[in-house]
Amino acid sequence: MVDSALIWLVLVKWLHVVSASVWLGGLITTTIIFRGARSAFEPQAASEFMGMVGRVIATPMRVSLYIAMATGVINAMNRGFGFNDLLHLPQAGLPGWALLLKLALAPSVLLLAIYHTRVGRLLSRAPSPPHRQLLRRRMIVAGRLALLLTVVLTVLGSLLRFT
Repeated sequence: MVDSALIWLVLVKWLHVVSASVWLGGLITTTIIFRGARSAFEPQAASEFMGMVGRVIATPMRVSLYIAMATGVINAMNRGFGFNDLLHLPQAGLPGWALLLKLALAPSVLLLAIYHTRVGRLLSRAPSPPHRQLLRRRMIVAGRLALLLTVVLTVLGSLLRFT
């Protein structure tokens, strides 16, 4: 008979890996692949294309980020880390530092996602080409930074797996 605790651990880990994969895959797709495809369009058509893509994938990506963050906390608790341990994580060695960094970086990624969405909404109402260009640059920087931090989070998660 399979232990229900084991089923819970596997389910939470699976949800974490799948949701983090959806988030990271979406970032790679929009930040690298679609940004490169923009050059095939005229500037206005490129903006419309990226806006449409953003509106279509925003909700699934955001939900996957929320699930990844929630299941990440549950995974840490399943490994024996509790909220009372937060101040003592650095003394836990490499796993403690990796977990502490993940706990610090994950909210940063969420804030970047929120910022990116808000700038995107402003972009659709930007009054002039220079203003649109500025907002586009801000979106690109936020997207690339979110991608970089997400890759770091993924590496830290892999490190936790082996420690």
